[in-house]
Amino acid sequence: MKHSICSLTLCLLLIALPGCGRSQDARRAAAETSPAELTAIGSLSIPISNNAVALSVTDQDTRIYSFFGLESGKTWQDVSNRSQLWQQTQDGTTYKARLLPSPPGASGRLASTAQQVGTTIYLFGGYTVAEDHTEVSTPEVYAFDVISEQYQHVTDMPVPVDDAVSMVYQNRYIILVSGWHQDRNVEHVQILDTQTMSWLSGTPFPGEPLFGHSGGLIDETMVICDGVRIVPLDEPGKREFRITDACFIGSIDPLDLTRIDWQAIPPHPGTPLYRSASAGLRWQDDPLIVFAGGSSNPYNYNGIGYNDIPSSPSDRVFSFNVQQSTWQVHRPLAVPSMDHRGLLYDGQWLYLAGGMHAGQRTTGDIVQFTLSDPTR
Repeated sequence: MKHSICSLTLCLLLIALPGCGRSQDARRAAAETSPAELTAIGSLSIPISNNAVALSVTDQDTRIYSFFGLESGKTWQDVSNRSQLWQQTQDGTTYKARLLPSPPGASGRLASTAQQVGTTIYLFGGYTVAEDHTEVSTPEVYAFDVISEQYQHVTDMPVPVDDAVSMVYQNRYIILVSGWHQDRNVEHVQILDTQTMSWLSGTPFPGEPLFGHSGGLIDETMVICDGVRIVPLDEPGKREFRITDACFIGSIDPLDLTRIDWQAIPPHPGTPLYRSASAGLRWQDDPLIVFAGGSSNPYNYNGIGYNDIPSSPSDRVFSFNVQQSTWQVHRPLAVPSMDHRGLLYDGQWLYLAGGMHAGQRTTGDIVQFTLSDPTR
């Protein structure tokens, strides 16, 4: 299995704990004058990384959800089936964190992904880890109702994948690009119609199949970057996992969403990254695919590289401007972070929920930031 083979307005804003009783505007002003001291606005109930994340905004509060992932011990026994909720009132005065019910019958898993459509969060796949380190890509798709906080097993993926990139199209379809399936990467683009619970097959990913890659979708355009490819070695049966800097842009045919025009684009600035947080979003009217954090050294689930070197998190934040077809760099994160399954955006702020910090330390931090004016 893949995980056991040897071999971010003018500056990034990180703001004070909401319990200080200040409104969001007041906290934003404070952050603009003192951006460096504080690193999080709150924390999940338990530290977690490699967790599937989703965000829901209501008139009363902002809610961040975390599902599955890896708890602090970072062994096979710490692969989690726990779900968590972090809530902050809209005036930013109070927050609370609590555990949620776990998906019924689901064992702990890593590298799953989550996307929200309406009031439902869909959880896709991931992989389990047994005591003998056997890993299995799981097929189940669970629907979590944010109102009732109940789960339903709604379908299985045609090709079970973990470490895939997921995106929402037209607030109806969820697109899964590439990922790991049992013992290899796959090129599949799998599309779930959440209204009919039927699956469609999109134009395959044109690059080398990947796991741990990142990307996002805005309007009809997606960008997929980096990740890990499999390289066969001279010795029979041996292979190596190598990071790639390849990036592709995919344009969805609005008349047939299964038709995707894939084109290679130049790599993003800097070294390629593994498991960075990413999302497609509209920022000050610009359609962007944003990437934050990650690691330049791909690693096993415990944060130790496949090259046996402990991996370090990145503080980099950059984006691809879809309208201008250009890469742009933003002020870095105040605290480097890696091992993410998604970047959350509420129309004003971006969020990281959980992950790993320096020394492969699993964190429960909720980090809130904005994008600085870009450079190229």
